[in-house]
Amino acid sequence: MDADEYIRGLAAQSLAWDDAVGWWDDLYVAAGAGLTAIPWDRGGPHRLLSAWAAERGLVPPSGSQPPAGEDSAPAAAPAEAASRGRAVVVGCGLGADAEFLAGLGWATTAFDVSPEAVRQAGARVPGSRVEYRVADLFALPEGFVGAFDLVLESMTVQALPRSLRERAIAAVRSLVAPGGTLLVIAFAAEPPDPAATDAERDRRPENGPAAGSEPAAEGGPSAGSGPGAEGEPGAGSGPGVGSEPGPPWPLTQGDVASFAAGGLVVRRIERLDLDGMARWRAEFVRAVS
Repeated sequence: MDADEYIRGLAAQSLAWDDAVGWWDDLYVAAGAGLTAIPWDRGGPHRLLSAWAAERGLVPPSGSQPPAGEDSAPAAAPAEAASRGRAVVVGCGLGADAEFLAGLGWATTAFDVSPEAVRQAGARVPGSRVEYRVADLFALPEGFVGAFDLVLESMTVQALPRSLRERAIAAVRSLVAPGGTLLVIAFAAEPPDPAATDAERDRRPENGPAAGSEPAAEGGPSAGSGPGAEGEPGAGSGPGVGSEPGPPWPLTQGDVASFAAGGLVVRRIERLDLDGMARWRAEFVRAVS
């Protein structure tokens, strides 16, 4: 049984018991025992995250793009770099994104609902400067709300059933401090509705370049192909809205736009086609009150 099939079986069983998140810990326990693999464990940060950091001069330019199917990323800044503020990684899994941000100078917290994922993440990097926490997005620890200068939501909301999407998005939003930034990375639902496509063609300057029209160096290196590449379960063969059950349940443009509420405003929303798979990369900021 391949990893995607195994994951969907775990998720279906968990959802049958009205537990939307219990399958995650089962998966990490099984992977730790060598029974399956974690498809989104690529050994490095998500490429759209590392590209975002490079575009802002937070890491040295790589000088060349990695070959398709590889997951190399620009080298992180020295550990002694001045702190850029507090960052949090939602649904951190095995910690690659969190370690990357910590290497760029953020005081980084990373949380996951799976105790086994958090245990494995902490064991991967002895002496890590990341604070790993077991926590539930729907019951955030005291002191998390409004506490972070950078919030990374990468592929977690899409792994929750659509019935929980509004609550999940609101919880992610709540983490952003005044003046802080939220970066969202997700698979895009296919096909996009006509209104969304028109909106993308008519990008306003304040939202950045037209999504999917940027050269690869600006939009990020090409993503790995195949099931589970850099995403949640079955990322390479994810269903569209209203088709077969997930996970994942890719985000629509409306889903992505709905992060801009509660004081957050859009900096840019990009729809990027990478190796034939549509992705969202969206950036939001909270005004300083």
